[in-house]
Amino acid sequence: AKPKPGTNILIALTQEEETGGKGMPVMAAKLPAHAAAIVGEPTKMQPCIAQKGLLIAKLTVAGKTAHASRPQQGKNAIMLLAEDILRLQKLASGKLPSHPLLGKVTITPTMMTGGSARNVVPAHAEAILDIRTIPGAHQEILTLLNKTVKSTITPLSIRLVPKATAKTANIAKLAAKASGKRFISSTGMSDWAFLSCPAVKIGPGDPTLSHTKQERISETEYKKAVKVYTAIMEEYT
Repeated sequence: AKPKPGTNILIALTQEEETGGKGMPVMAAKLPAHAAAIVGEPTKMQPCIAQKGLLIAKLTVAGKTAHASRPQQGKNAIMLLAEDILRLQKLASGKLPSHPLLGKVTITPTMMTGGSARNVVPAHAEAILDIRTIPGAHQEILTLLNKTVKSTITPLSIRLVPKATAKTANIAKLAAKASGKRFISSTGMSDWAFLSCPAVKIGPGDPTLSHTKQERISETEYKKAVKVYTAIMEEYT
């Protein structure tokens, strides 16, 4: 590529994106100032200009133990947790914050633990929530959760923030022009979460095959990607 005078191109190769995103935060702190970025994730070469964030939280309920033959003497933490899960279900079906490209915030219970024995009323129960957030409603969603459930809420991860780039941003317009495709959004995570500049996620490959045995990039896709990336770099000012 032959970028325009005054435009410097930096290629940053990161690692561990799939196993906790440990590579990019370290690299981002060492990168020189940058005005825009292309995030090379599989999008079928469609320019992605919005990406949901990820917030992981734990619900904890304290009950009171008792023998299961006398449940009235205890306080069943699993039942109390189940009531909160139903409250979250009602919340999720209602008016959660929404984004024109990304849609609504989603709240998904993905793990539950509780109880110590078959014949004992559980005194403790926990659930893990996978919360996919949108710009303007990341940490703020924790306030909404605290108003909704009776469980104790503990944030486990809040660093993977949502991202959005305006359609009018130079990098977005160039990506759309070079690819000839419409803008899309993404519910999946990427190293974009650690960038503070306008960015577009675009790359060869089918995102639905990511992290599967079928994940692949054809030679045709690869060559098209090279042309698109080159066009963006040569036109950027």
